[in-house]
Amino acid sequence: SGAAFGGIMFASAMMNNLFVTYYLDLFMNVVKIEPFWFFLGQMVFMVWNALNDPLFGWISDTFQKEKNSFRRRLTIIKYGGILWTIAFM
Repeated sequence: SGAAFGGIMFASAMMNNLFVTYYLDLFMNVVKIEPFWFFLGQMVFMVWNALNDPLFGWISDTFQKEKNSFRRRLTIIKYGGILWTIAFM
């Protein structure tokens, strides 16, 4: 239902915002990395994701055992979401 989806998306956005806020604070104030090096690392990470994400999406779509890719993705989301939540904690 729409309310369940909205609740899940809200919780996901809250965890992401919490992580991003303290992630920046950790590297700037605790580790004392210069802003130039921090932002350079972020740019390298963005370029890596821009190349890596479509590549692995293509690999997962091309080399699959199951014919119905929607069912496979739904199973991954169903059980992977629980693991993602536990890993974040």
